[in-house]
Amino acid sequence: MKKLNFSDEKKNVICFGAGVQSTAICLLIFDNKIKLKKENTYFLFVDAGAEHAETYAHEKIIFQLAKKNGYKYTKLTPQENPEYFRSHIEGRNIYQYYYDNGWLPLPSSRACTVEYKDIPTRRFCMAVSGAKRKYKQIVRKFFGISADERHRATGWRRKWNAYPLIDWNLTREQCQNICLHYLGYKVRKSACFICPLTPHRDILAMYKTEPHLFAKCVELEKRKQIKYPKSPATLWHKTPACALIKKLQIQQTLTSF
Repeated sequence: MKKLNFSDEKKNVICFGAGVQSTAICLLIFDNKIKLKKENTYFLFVDAGAEHAETYAHEKIIFQLAKKNGYKYTKLTPQENPEYFRSHIEGRNIYQYYYDNGWLPLPSSRACTVEYKDIPTRRFCMAVSGAKRKYKQIVRKFFGISADERHRATGWRRKWNAYPLIDWNLTREQCQNICLHYLGYKVRKSACFICPLTPHRDILAMYKTEPHLFAKCVELEKRKQIKYPKSPATLWHKTPACALIKKLQIQQTLTSF
């Protein structure tokens, strides 16, 4: 693997989402496969407050590795760092934000991307750079987008940001192998437990292993139904959460024969 050199005077913000690809970037940085000036490099984890327990445990491991290797690591939350979030968030995590408003996240409209990731990251980069309008000329953001998603890193994004996984032509599967090599375990896909794009197998797994989170999803649907009774109140696949679980359990029983 050819080493990548980003040791110029630009400041580097490693956008760590605690998923497979961004973890692979962190591990390769720790192994000096990416050359950076430590004094100019910041690892950033923006926490929407609705990750699974496994993801939070993994995030702590990367935090410890970053500190061990002499890097600066920042974790932003709406409660502890409200200045990085827009004022209407009012210190609420993403679940409370949706619950208070009686809303449900939609596949085409999710607050996690803009309100709880993009805006806090941009404001952090502005703070690091000491500039507002021209911060992109001072700060380089590293994103964990793999070669099989290269369509997400085109045009102006490619100009101002760094995509080392694409530079190495690494796929998501190869990134997972990197995680397994360095950490000894596979990394879970990073996603809020209320994500409307959650696949059936993960919904069923949450019901079995994290019932308290599943119960919160049911409460979110009930809240939407009370506040907006004329509109659908389904978080996943146009089916109420409890009915969906029964359906998935039946399917699982049938396939076991």
